[in-house]
Amino acid sequence: MEENEDFDLLKDDVMIDNIDGIQAISFSSKVIKLMEKIMDKAIVIKLLGRGIGLSNLYNKIHT
Repeated sequence: MEENEDFDLLKDDVMIDNIDGIQAISFSSKVIKLMEKIMDKAIVIKLLGRGIGLSNLYNKIHT
């Protein structure tokens, strides 16, 4: 799938179940692959329970 390509979410791509009173959401492998592709360049970092900015992270790595 190309980065700018449109994506149609179909009914079978998202499954919602109720397991022991807790809702569970499952995605098709097509949706999971798309999410992985979108998130492959994302970095989420928390330092001591707080978000950290990119410049602060860079400084911590290079000091």
